[in-house]
Amino acid sequence: MTTVLIPTLKRIVNEAWSLESFDIAKLSRYMRCLFRLGLSSGEGPLAEGLLDQVSGLASSAENTETPYPLEELEYVATTAFNRAVDYYCTGEDDACRRWAGKAVGVAGFYADGGDLRSLLQEKLVGLQFGKEGA
Repeated sequence: MTTVLIPTLKRIVNEAWSLESFDIAKLSRYMRCLFRLGLSSGEGPLAEGLLDQVSGLASSAENTETPYPLEELEYVATTAFNRAVDYYCTGEDDACRRWAGKAVGVAGFYADGGDLRSLLQEKLVGLQFGKEGA
């Protein structure tokens, strides 16, 4: 069911974004809900695609009067990074790096002078990939 629901909701969000009068705050909440749904349903590739979409939307809204809401960026970035750590703990290094990279990318749009992005990068550098017995 979620394999049909999430893409359909994504299409609705994409269409809503194309309307110039659409509220970025509402859109960001919809994106967070879709992201959470993708994660909780085990639809990793869909959730990962939503990370890319959040980055694209945040980039588009970055220099506008209403940028992507900070609390939504923080939620998505930290949740994605936590998923990367989950992959790290199960030895899935490629998935870990991919998710962590996307989390760092989303964090780059968080307007805190780069602190969140730097924190996530430091945590990523601290992981020891490919170590036996780790």
